[in-house]
Amino acid sequence: MRIIAGTHRGRKLIPPEGDDIRPTSDRVRESLFSILGDIEDIVIIDGFAGTGALGMEALSRGAKKVYFFDTSKSAANLVKANLEELGLASSSRVFHGSIKRNISLITIPSHLVFLDPPYKKNLIPPALEALAASQALADGALLVLEHFKSEDISIPQYYEKEDERRYGKTTLSFLRFSKPSSQS
Repeated sequence: MRIIAGTHRGRKLIPPEGDDIRPTSDRVRESLFSILGDIEDIVIIDGFAGTGALGMEALSRGAKKVYFFDTSKSAANLVKANLEELGLASSSRVFHGSIKRNISLITIPSHLVFLDPPYKKNLIPPALEALAASQALADGALLVLEHFKSEDISIPQYYEKEDERRYGKTTLSFLRFSKPSSQS
């Protein structure tokens, strides 16, 4: 597991121990960032961080700040260790806990969100609901959902599916957020 491009290109990340964390493969990450294009100077949420590879790839490519969330204490500690190893701790913040519980701590609206939870646990819809109800998303924010290919994701209001790409057993779904009129 390594950073693919940007200022930290080729740097290795500390891998997870055991099978509790399923990192996004280098191939899927490379494809995702090719689709995203320029992400310089934007604020990002990495909602189910695991190793933090998605958020750290974004920081390496010029993202302004990344907020990392994970409910696993060992995953949150792994993200912190990887950020320290790469010298990226000052442009990030790591939360041990769920998006639903901690999203109110985000004070700068994010333009890009990665949601890559454990497969087949129906964790994406509650995270989308919490994000929509918060002030953490900029109007027009792009959300990238990584899920198992046969997993049917219920998309709540305020989101529109724009695209979907398959990579073996992994599917990336791209949603666009439209801020409710009461939050404008």
